[in-house]
Amino acid sequence: MYLLYRNLRSQSKSWHVFLASFLVFSGLNLLENLVHYSIGREGGGGGGGHDMVPALHLPDILDMTRILGVMFVFAVVNAAFMSFLVT
Repeated sequence: MYLLYRNLRSQSKSWHVFLASFLVFSGLNLLENLVHYSIGREGGGGGGGHDMVPALHLPDILDMTRILGVMFVFAVVNAAFMSFLVT
């Protein structure tokens, strides 16, 4: 984390790439995680003849905390990777 911070602080372009990548990945990943949560909750996706799209269910506080925690870790890793690739 220190190397990431040092690299971002020294180059302003890297900071903008990190921030943009983090925000885009977080938003899309949150939507994807909610869809997967809803599919898992409905029990669909097993090829058992479910042709209709499941309703979007919001998770309870504990599940949402877990989803946000995992999403945050992967968003930071993705943003760091992208900033190192671009600069």
